[in-house]
Amino acid sequence: MNEMKGVAELCRCATASEDGESYMLLASSADHRTGLVARITEKGRPILLLEITLVNPCETIPQRMIVEVKRHQLKQLEGLLKRGYLLTHEDNCSYTCEREVSQKNLIAEMEKLSSILDEWSE
Repeated sequence: MNEMKGVAELCRCATASEDGESYMLLASSADHRTGLVARITEKGRPILLLEITLVNPCETIPQRMIVEVKRHQLKQLEGLLKRGYLLTHEDNCSYTCEREVSQKNLIAEMEKLSSILDEWSE
């Protein structure tokens, strides 16, 4: 039930914010960040999105490993696209993927995402 209190607070913060969004970091590693976004629609209703950012590793890894890391990221992106995530290429060469989720399905999608990310890390 604590998750639902956090979601309600996130939605309240989004409603009060200038840009109509609020973000909560859920997990972070060297190659990605996972967060929950509350966004206020044009009709004034909050929606929830799970957001995964695949960070640009090129500045932190040896050049000889870049191609292999990019192959790994491509598999990650393909998996996210298959699950219905929308992809955005950021200016810093990272990728942000987000998918709208209902509060009812939030925990299940977070668990599925966690298992997929664990699978990608192997």
